[in-house]
Amino acid sequence: MADRSFALLTEAILERDQPRTTDLFHQMVAREGRALSDALDVVTRAEAPFVQVPSHINVRDGQITLINNDHTILGLRAALNLAPFLPERYRLLPLLQGVWYIPAGLDIWNQLLGKYPGRYATMKGMNVPPPSYGPVVWHQEQAPITEEGTVEERLHAHMIATMSGDVRRAYASSWVWPPTRRSARGCAIT
Repeated sequence: MADRSFALLTEAILERDQPRTTDLFHQMVAREGRALSDALDVVTRAEAPFVQVPSHINVRDGQITLINNDHTILGLRAALNLAPFLPERYRLLPLLQGVWYIPAGLDIWNQLLGKYPGRYATMKGMNVPPPSYGPVVWHQEQAPITEEGTVEERLHAHMIATMSGDVRRAYASSWVWPPTRRSARGCAIT
């Protein structure tokens, strides 16, 4: 079942179909009764290859532009943290909003260059027609790089990797979650 949902979500995301993507996620949780963690895993795996960028820094016309790569994934994380503060019947709303945004947040590097349609291109006033190709997959999946040191040291190493353009370490470094699966605040990750 997970593979079918993964394939359907990937297809909807690549077609930039926000209503269908959101409905598929809602269907997994509300209709099929899947655990929220399972549904988030499926949607994150479906979107992950298409929300990467070649670098967090781009220089255009002498201006340094910082580019966030994982904005849609961070949106889901923020939505998950917000949900407990809402009445029970509304707890899926922030997650549905986060999922709604995914198809508009693909390949933001090319969106900012006017080569791919989506939210960032629209914000820059560009009307980019739908292309005959999908978003660029800038990085292939790789094993995480385990950083040693304190949380502060790992965060610093991640910042240096990001700012210096060391994309491999910036993306694959397990800088926040040590093997004990505890966050920087010491709370267990579930």
